[in-house]
Amino acid sequence: MDRVVLAGCILMVAFGALLGFCVGASENTVKGVREAMELLAFAATTVTGVVAVIALTSWRNQFQHTKRFETVNDLKNSAIKLNSYIEYVGAVVHKMQVFNFDFESPQELRDAEDSARQRWLEALDDYGRAWGAAAVFLSDAELASLSVPVSVLVNRTLEDPAKIMVAFQNAPKEKRHEVFIETVEEVMGTASEMCERARIEIEALLKKRSK
Repeated sequence: MDRVVLAGCILMVAFGALLGFCVGASENTVKGVREAMELLAFAATTVTGVVAVIALTSWRNQFQHTKRFETVNDLKNSAIKLNSYIEYVGAVVHKMQVFNFDFESPQELRDAEDSARQRWLEALDDYGRAWGAAAVFLSDAELASLSVPVSVLVNRTLEDPAKIMVAFQNAPKEKRHEVFIETVEEVMGTASEMCERARIEIEALLKKRSK
């Protein structure tokens, strides 16, 4: 880029020098100089076009880099909100604990579960939109490095609450309490690990992109 600009400057200096040379020169000399000036004018126009193309390409690359950073950063921020999934699963656990041992499900617990589910679905929707925007600027290898796509979260949303709800009833009577606790610990543990992993992987990608 700098060399192209320098060449343009040299052409402009040469153009000015030729104009000065024409003053008081013979007709043949002026004709030759005029032809040289036309050639220089053509070259200057070409250089200007090259500079414009290079500038446009540089701007486009800078724009893409900026958008990549912005979209991945948005994805990271949405990944932080994935912790609302743990809150939702916790609300399911609390409701089922009361139901399994007291044989009732108070309205306040059902309301708490509904509120937690709504917050989680909003976070999931936000993560999905951010994922779609970031995917436009990420390579296949970069996408493959993220192990918590939207599909994984959707499947967990369907599977984990159901697993908790049936754990107590499906276990042998003498082991119901033990199976329920083990199921809760397994679901909550893997859910926490998944949400943390999603955030860490995206942060690593963001740091890589910012270099």
